[in-house]
Amino acid sequence: MKKTKLIITILLLATISLTYAQDKRESLKIIWENKSLQDTVRFKAINDFYENNTQSDPDSSLKLAEFHYKLAK
Repeated sequence: MKKTKLIITILLLATISLTYAQDKRESLKIIWENKSLQDTVRFKAINDFYENNTQSDPDSSLKLAEFHYKLAK
């Protein structure tokens, strides 16, 4: 019985942490697409995205690199 409760607790905590990670990605995207913000803020959001997602999702980092390059121009 105790093992079952422990397993359920671990699964719930893992689900919560995964949901938080997805929300952070979307909030960073909102920041770098907001043209009313300063460029330094937008570049910081892009760099934070790279640090958090380059290893886990390289395809999205590649697409973002193209946007980053256009923004830098």
